[in-house]
Amino acid sequence: MIFVEIHEDYITVKNLFFTVEKSDFSYFKGYKTRIHTTRVGNFEELVIFNDAKKIIISELFLKNYCDLKKLIGGKLSYHGRAQKPIL
Repeated sequence: MIFVEIHEDYITVKNLFFTVEKSDFSYFKGYKTRIHTTRVGNFEELVIFNDAKKIIISELFLKNYCDLKKLIGGKLSYHGRAQKPIL
């Protein structure tokens, strides 16, 4: 389980062990979306990225995923759908 907080200029992510990571929106290039397939079904993931780091926010784990996606979409540029690696 993760907790995501969107602030005016930064995003805060807390993981299962309550490790807190705070990052400014200006640090990231933008975001992409991708579909994650599980036994339960297909879920969209939003990947916030730059050259050195990425944050993955999943519809599977967050009830307010659509709200977070709208807020992030207003702060970062959309770079299309991410490509899944070919195995």
